[in-house]
Amino acid sequence: MYETLQFIAGSKGFREVWVNELIRPFQGARILDIGCGPAEFLAYLPRDITYVGYDIGIQYIEHARARYGDRGTFH
Repeated sequence: MYETLQFIAGSKGFREVWVNELIRPFQGARILDIGCGPAEFLAYLPRDITYVGYDIGIQYIEHARARYGDRGTFH
């Protein structure tokens, strides 16, 4: 449901702009994402970063681990 609502709201374009213009990750960057949800920002981040996501929703963390477990650490 979360991702469907995000898609309808146009979050894909927002995430790309957020990453490219505001986060501007560089090689070897370390990113801490508090309230990461299902960690969909990882789809727009380079693979050579260290990503740690925290969320109180266990279902979000489970989704993030299933989809991006090789790219980050989730709590």
